[in-house]
Amino acid sequence: MIDINGFLGAWPYWDVTHRTPEQLTALMDRNGIDMLAVCATRSIFSDWRVGNEEVIEISNKYPKRFLPFVSISPILPKPDLTRYLREYKQRKARGIRLYPQHQNYSLTLHSATSTIFEAAEELKLPVVLPVRVIMNWGLPELAPATIETVVSRYPKVSFILSSVNYGETLWLFDFMRRYENVSLEISGLQGFRAVDSCLRAVGAERVLFGSGLPLLYPACSVQKLEVARLTREQRDAIAHGNAKRMLDL
Repeated sequence: MIDINGFLGAWPYWDVTHRTPEQLTALMDRNGIDMLAVCATRSIFSDWRVGNEEVIEISNKYPKRFLPFVSISPILPKPDLTRYLREYKQRKARGIRLYPQHQNYSLTLHSATSTIFEAAEELKLPVVLPVRVIMNWGLPELAPATIETVVSRYPKVSFILSSVNYGETLWLFDFMRRYENVSLEISGLQGFRAVDSCLRAVGAERVLFGSGLPLLYPACSVQKLEVARLTREQRDAIAHGNAKRMLDL
């Protein structure tokens, strides 16, 4: 099983007991998770350059367990942003996560964000757009209108929507039908047989397993797959097949 939505480091809102790579792998093993796409919380809330180094370092130390996802904000000149992303790609970064609602910039109005998306297209790095960093109603949100604007501008970029809850699903399914370059990870999904609803709306090939580990209980997302009415092929696609294809594993 490949978890597309994990985190490393301290959390500013409440205490997190699993913060080291060893603690994370122990939690993964208890929940049957083989690999974790991990982003540093430091990259979200303080210094993204230092945080990105942290996840690249642990992926080098545990290459069969961790997949580094970098975060980047447009605080540098455009050539520097491109240079950083090219270097991260060379160092085996597997994707980009953007958190404008925590880093005080606009995805649609800041002129440098175009550089990030153009580099993502060139480097074939999927871009994660979290509606919220994890499923918690008190956290800042990324507006669906902003997501639609960005996705429509960059049809060749592979986008993954993260931490989407039932409040957004009616918009989500219509949106994903219109834009085939958009996939969804399930960590934020709540509601009765929500995974089944996703499959009916957009098919299994655009749904990915995600848990929010260790900020959320990973067993919740594991159970979402267990209770969903899936064929073996559909379950395998969500659990690991789609991630392998998107991340070129």
